[in-house]
Amino acid sequence: MLQTHLLLAGLWIIYCILHSILASGRIKKVFQKMMGAGFKYYRLLYTLFSFVGLAAVIIFQYTITSRPLFKQIFFIQIAGAVISIVGVLIMSNCILKYFMQLSGIRWLTNNQPDTKLMLDTLHKRVRHPLYPGNFYSSGDCC
Repeated sequence: MLQTHLLLAGLWIIYCILHSILASGRIKKVFQKMMGAGFKYYRLLYTLFSFVGLAAVIIFQYTITSRPLFKQIFFIQIAGAVISIVGVLIMSNCILKYFMQLSGIRWLTNNQPDTKLMLDTLHKRVRHPLYPGNFYSSGDCC
């Protein structure tokens, strides 16, 4: 069981590193030179890679068996459910608000992508609200 969890940790680390590297300005410039006019599809390809990679890691995470670290107490289960609901609400808000921009679909029709850094709402506290939303909704925080 330890090896499986170490593999899971490694997959999360690899996914996060690749996700960050492929989003960096320096790497985007490299791909822009390589892809030429086809670079307008980079964001869409990046989004597909991110979605498939994230889905694969999450599916693997939910297929492995784990022993509970603590005794299941009703109060803790209720607190976990509340936190999970908050996570789902955060994720839903992010997906609805940013789908066109983050998916790359808007960039296919607009040559001037909106690259303004968002500093309102949840972005005041965290750069990617979708990540903690996913963490909370999975119940892994409890």
